[in-house]
Amino acid sequence: MNHLGTRLEEMNQRAIQQGKLEGIEQGKLEGIEQGKLEGIEQGKLVGIEFVALQMIDKEVPVEEIQTYTGLTLEQIQELRRSN
Repeated sequence: MNHLGTRLEEMNQRAIQQGKLEGIEQGKLEGIEQGKLEGIEQGKLVGIEFVALQMIDKEVPVEEIQTYTGLTLEQIQELRRSN
């Protein structure tokens, strides 16, 4: 391989390595963002379940719990069993 070919190959390898590093960094950032969103959603669910448990303790009818929390009948029944 001549000097020009060698030089092009080196540049190609550096470009590939740079692309890999940028891809890894982008993946990390996207993973962090996804984790934040999932954490927020999990926190919302915990809050809703807390309210539902309080309503269960006050013997609020299941239909009202469903209306105000958006939980399904199955989710409310599971909360009752775990309480």
